[in-house]
Amino acid sequence: MPVRLGFFGCGGIANHHMTKIKDIPEAQMVAFYDTDAERAKKAAETYGGTVFDSPEKLVAEGGVDAVYICTPPFAHGDLELAAIEAGKAIFVEKPIALTMEVAREIEAAANRAGVVTSVAYHFRYFEATRRAEAALADTTISAFLGYWMGGFPMVYWWRRMDLSGGQMHEQTTHILDLARLFGGEVKAVAAAYGLRCKMDIEGITVPDVGTVTLFYESGAVGAVSNCCHLDFGFRVGCDIIACNTTATLNGNSLVLRSPDRTEELSFDNDPYLAEDIAFIKAVATGDASGIRSTYSDGVRSLALSLAANMAAEQRRVVEIAEVG
Repeated sequence: MPVRLGFFGCGGIANHHMTKIKDIPEAQMVAFYDTDAERAKKAAETYGGTVFDSPEKLVAEGGVDAVYICTPPFAHGDLELAAIEAGKAIFVEKPIALTMEVAREIEAAANRAGVVTSVAYHFRYFEATRRAEAALADTTISAFLGYWMGGFPMVYWWRRMDLSGGQMHEQTTHILDLARLFGGEVKAVAAAYGLRCKMDIEGITVPDVGTVTLFYESGAVGAVSNCCHLDFGFRVGCDIIACNTTATLNGNSLVLRSPDRTEELSFDNDPYLAEDIAFIKAVATGDASGIRSTYSDGVRSLALSLAANMAAEQRRVVEIAEVG
């Protein structure tokens, strides 16, 4: 019997997941909710299923086993809690919240309920990421350098810090998550942000350039830089520096370097499909070992971007423990 899925949010990223899930025989999309009822109606007409006018009705009457929560950052909180309280597994788009208070409440509820959770850090599901992990497994990491340099998403909420949390929080969270994956936990951060090129966007309160310095618990160091003022894609990826080895990741391409060789690898796996399959399998079997970022792991990545925003605003080094 297929895993029956509901969707809270039927916009762009939700539709991206839907196009993957339709080809997974072990899954069936059966219930849809969106504050824009037309979007939910369109999804139901495309994939089959029922439109609900509230999240509570969807989890109570939709016959779902799990819910995809595909909403902007400011809309997280009550949706997750409604699903968890109904005993449903949750797949949550990043970033998982705008505050640690909201994330910790959801985390505690999920742990009490014992539901399967997954956070959409799809960079972890690139085959190139897996190969880099294997290549660096027995090395000592000294530095992590990350980048997200590109354009400005023109949705209304993205330009406002109180709705999106800014680029470092909403978009570059993928790179901060990789910083944890490869370097381990971060003890403290410093950060500097600026608004240099996009001042003409109406209502803008987010910076369009920034850099975060990472102080790892291990003693390693890191830096993650981003900008969103380019009218073209420039670079999204990272360099991991070990004592005598480097790994450069750019999507599904990987370059490994050591004193005696340079190895260039490329892969064609679909990380979105991989994360959807892992979640659906976990819901079906109860074995969550294939999920690469649980909600609790996502909370730790959330803390990084919130600490970075605090450090930039207050112009000081911020301990991760300060954000809760």
